[in-house]
Amino acid sequence: MSDTVSIPLDQARNKALFHYAAVVLGLEVSSGANDTTLRSKILAAAPDTTEIKVPANVAGPAAPATVAPIAAVENADKPRKLTSHFRDDPRVELTVMGSADKTRAKDVQIAVNGDVVIIQRGKTVDIPYRHFLALRDAVETIGRETDEINPVTGLPIIEWVDQPSYPFSVSKMPSEAEIAAYHARCDDAAIGIAA
Repeated sequence: MSDTVSIPLDQARNKALFHYAAVVLGLEVSSGANDTTLRSKILAAAPDTTEIKVPANVAGPAAPATVAPIAAVENADKPRKLTSHFRDDPRVELTVMGSADKTRAKDVQIAVNGDVVIIQRGKTVDIPYRHFLALRDAVETIGRETDEINPVTGLPIIEWVDQPSYPFSVSKMPSEAEIAAYHARCDDAAIGIAA
């Protein structure tokens, strides 16, 4: 009975590949190297290698040569149930207006629960409804000078007004039925979140 076994290179497991690379070929390999790295190092050192000979106790079971076919999924013809994930949201087509302000970013980032959508200003895009709601609700308060003069300071009186952070125009909105279905699926009345 032989102490060594021959294994096709593409079916060898990590332990056998490591042994062949480090002990047989004398290559310097780290103990955490993965199979692909080890095969690459072996082929770089010995390009014609198709099989490796290793001790039987190192060989272990051979890796499967082919991937087993995936079993047919039951109910594959049925439509998938809608979830509260943003991929199931109705879509809104809009354009975020450009800005002459050089301090403003060229792209607008809209984050909702960790999901970020990046919109390039001046381009028409299709975004999930929840990101549209966040964009709609994004306002900033700015101070505008009025024509009135403060008698104490002699400076114009500042009037504070809310304005959209990112002015935009909507090209296409989802239907009322789609919006109602979105709110029924995603709003959590138990904690008081509403549209």
